[in-house]
Amino acid sequence: MRTNEIIWSKTDYWDFYTANENGNVYVFDIRKLGQIKKIYQGHVMAVTSLDEDDLGSSIVTGSLDSTLRLFSKVPHKKPYIYFTQRMKRVLSISISKDGKFILSGSEDGNLRIWKNFFNKDSNFFINYRNYNGYSKKEIFPPPPNLKNILKIKELLFKKKENIKFNSRKHILPGGILKKKNLNSNKFF
Repeated sequence: MRTNEIIWSKTDYWDFYTANENGNVYVFDIRKLGQIKKIYQGHVMAVTSLDEDDLGSSIVTGSLDSTLRLFSKVPHKKPYIYFTQRMKRVLSISISKDGKFILSGSEDGNLRIWKNFFNKDSNFFINYRNYNGYSKKEIFPPPPNLKNILKIKELLFKKKENIKFNSRKHILPGGILKKKNLNSNKFF
């Protein structure tokens, strides 16, 4: 059994995690190295990288089977699986300091940002109307030149409407607007 990565637990100071070639993540206690404290299973191929959030509530693992698995430390809770069709083997994993996002680097050369669904604050982007008493406009202010862009857009729209209105204004009621035929001298 070959170990690919070892990390110390951020909450239980005596524990450490190992990502192994057999697709499992093992938790060991430094005081009792002969016993495995817990096993996280689910990957089909070797686990290449793992990370734990700062609160110690979840562990994320990346594997050669092109998936990320988010394991919760709450008993009897199924792992959440992240994957896309284009993603190749996952080589690197990291959880952001606030625990809202998961970063993954894969063999195809892409860096992907995933949402941590086990985090209680991860619904910030779903419902941000009243986040800490601020409105949406205060959290994300518009760019300074947005008013100029909107004015230009409004002027262009009015100009387009005026052209349509002026061309229809000179037609008798019941008449049909026809395009002029440049090849003939008759205008019907």
